Amino acid sequence: MNIEQRIDKLEQELNKLKKQAKWCKPKYWKPKNGEKAWYIESGNISLSCQWVSPLDKTLITLGNVFQSEEEAKKELELRLATQRLKEAIWEANGGEFIEFVPDTFNIIINVYNNDLQADCYSSTQIAQNWMYIKDKETAEKVLEENRRDFEIYYGI
Repeated sequence: MNIEQRIDKLEQELNKLKKQAKWCKPKYWKPKNGEKAWYIESGNISLSCQWVSPLDKTLITLGNVFQSEEEAKKELELRLATQRLKEAIWEANGGEFIEFVPDTFNIIINVYNNDLQADCYSSTQIAQNWMYIKDKETAEKVLEENRRDFEIYYGI
């Protein structure tokens, strides 16, 4: 195995570990009283330094509170991209979401080697039902029209 192949293999392993770490993070962060924090409310990011009201507790429990403005912006961007993808896939599927069916060709946009592509899965459901697309041609069109939102969704 030459050095380029070893580097490629290590990059693939690193990307896999990054994805695993992304899903292992705690669901929410709880600031201490008076601690600087950012929160998402009604699609906007706001700054607050007081965490004592019931509203604050609700924001924390819902995972809408962040240690930095950058974290809040990234989460808001992810939520907006996810919603746009749901709408695009719903529309592309003719106004419905397609459920995964074992032992059939289930089409989904997924990431391989840090690149997006439409692919078929028949034995394992790897995504939520809203992600499945009625056929490969439609999936490729959805990917072409929504590439940036898929990149945000998959963190690439």
